[in-house]
Amino acid sequence: MIVGSCFEGDVDMALAGVQHDLYFTECTRPRLHIDRTSTLGWIWATAVSCSANRRHPWLERNLERMRRIGREGFSHKLLRVPHEHIAAYFRWRMPRIERRPVILPVEGMDPLYPVDLLDAWKAFLRKEIPDLLSADDALVSLARSMVYQKFEEGDKAYYQFQDVLMRRYGFACVKQTYWAAEVAARVRPSSGVATACG
Repeated sequence: MIVGSCFEGDVDMALAGVQHDLYFTECTRPRLHIDRTSTLGWIWATAVSCSANRRHPWLERNLERMRRIGREGFSHKLLRVPHEHIAAYFRWRMPRIERRPVILPVEGMDPLYPVDLLDAWKAFLRKEIPDLLSADDALVSLARSMVYQKFEEGDKAYYQFQDVLMRRYGFACVKQTYWAAEVAARVRPSSGVATACG
């Protein structure tokens, strides 16, 4: 994850820094994990869990492959842009407060570290990701993008998942990112989401 502005007024780099820190989890830092893993690991574990309870032919056929990806790991690049969109949307909804990031020491936790922001981000993820993945189009496109990651089918699914996020969160919260225009050219956000994001 790149710590930087995704939209005009995106000035809370302390919050962006917290999102970055949880993106790359290290076990030496207490509380800097979500259920003992990184944000990306947690999102994927949630996708696998949702798939195990879903009656969908593709998910049923590929559930073991998905579990293996969870055990063996995956490149963070596969979820970087979707994560940036979700993270930007969360910042979009928060008050526009200009704060500098708090750099974590190698071990432990700086007493000035914004744990309240970390807890708010984790609470949002715990509510938002299962809700997002309750829709078949989101869950199946995410799963296919990870399972078929090195093939054309994986690229197609990756774009489908980006399109789902664009419809859900809108364009305004990511319009200063390097990838937003390419995604926006493929999908027009629904009127309800566009209103929510500006």
